[in-house]
Amino acid sequence: MLNTSDSQNTTRDLAFSNLVNLSNQQGIDPDEYRARQLEIVKRTTPHMMLANITAAGLVSWVAWSSPVFKVVTIWAVVMSCVSGFMLIRGWLKSRRIRAEVRRKVGPEATRRAEMHAALLGALWGALPAATFTTAPAEVSFIIMGVVMGACGLGAFNLSRIPSAALVYASIVTSALAGAAFAIGGRSGLAAALLGTIYGFALGAMILKTHYETLQRASAQKSLENQNEIIKLLLRDFESGTMDWLWETDAKGRLQYASERLTQLIGRPLEAVLGKPLLDAVCNGQSAEGWAEIQSRMVNHHVIESVNVPLVNQGVVSWWQINAEPIVNEQQRFEGYRGVAVDITETRRAADDMLAAKQAAERANAAKSQFLAVISHELRTPLNSILGYAELATSERHEPVEEEEQAEYLQNILEQSRHLNRLINDILDITRIEKGNMK
Repeated sequence: MLNTSDSQNTTRDLAFSNLVNLSNQQGIDPDEYRARQLEIVKRTTPHMMLANITAAGLVSWVAWSSPVFKVVTIWAVVMSCVSGFMLIRGWLKSRRIRAEVRRKVGPEATRRAEMHAALLGALWGALPAATFTTAPAEVSFIIMGVVMGACGLGAFNLSRIPSAALVYASIVTSALAGAAFAIGGRSGLAAALLGTIYGFALGAMILKTHYETLQRASAQKSLENQNEIIKLLLRDFESGTMDWLWETDAKGRLQYASERLTQLIGRPLEAVLGKPLLDAVCNGQSAEGWAEIQSRMVNHHVIESVNVPLVNQGVVSWWQINAEPIVNEQQRFEGYRGVAVDITETRRAADDMLAAKQAAERANAAKSQFLAVISHELRTPLNSILGYAELATSERHEPVEEEEQAEYLQNILEQSRHLNRLINDILDITRIEKGNMK
């Protein structure tokens, strides 16, 4: 915002052609600003010229039987000729350069507008100056109303060029006030005072209107700069990352997508814009995760951390989609804007971890089964050894014959060897797992 001193400088600068200082403060290119303002005035000037011609005819009709009819008629002819010339000249010029829009103009264009405004102001000011002292009161009253109306209309038309509008309004209101003062008496003084107040009021409105126009232009320029910065940041973001941005309209049709998406799906950007998001990225084929996104978009819900695949020539990449609904100031839904984050490596790491976990679970199950089998194999010979040993050492009424005792010992020896082989096999397996087998 401008402070008090800046506002005073702004008001002074508005009255002249040179807008450089003001434009530097507001961040506006003065040549571009003049071009836009002059273009607006050119579009409305034909209406003003037609109004001048109509008003000239009306004044001539009012003064038909008055002493000032001849003067008014001469003035009306001059006003009609000047207005008609400006009207035709502007029309021919617009036809000649209709296809060419001037983006920049210098201060000389503003000075030409001031000269045209001074000419029209002098013509309107000449009417009361030439008629007030000799015209009947009712004619003077009508002339005064027409002149004030023309002054207001012209000032409004030229308000985009404040210096020209001020020149026009000051000439007309000064001539009107002077002519009214020349009448003399209370009515003349009142009319002169009214014309003066009207002129100051028009001047203040011209300056205020132009100041607000400048403020809007400055805000628009700031918004354009911010949008440009955002575009640059987005371009840098898109070029420096694997992620991609996207945006849809209220019907779910893709309105914007990063170039990165075209590389992922193998289709040009023109082929996917305007299509539903699911059709654009999956080519109409249903895929894991995309159905959930479609459901959330239909219900206008936030899309958060939904993992989806993209397949291009058999290569699968995984992306995490995050997006929020776009809502305007009237709380009307306008679409979605979101980002897709590359989680391919994270997904692969998770898949590898899951595969390793499943392999470890299978290994544990196999080990448990192996231990169960080994436990049974160990208990069988051990039980046999213990049984024959108990028979050989037990106290019985009849002594154990040598042949029977030899059989017991032979069974114990065989089972011991079998047990020894099992233990050696277990030790070999352990060494193999540790990598110490020689």
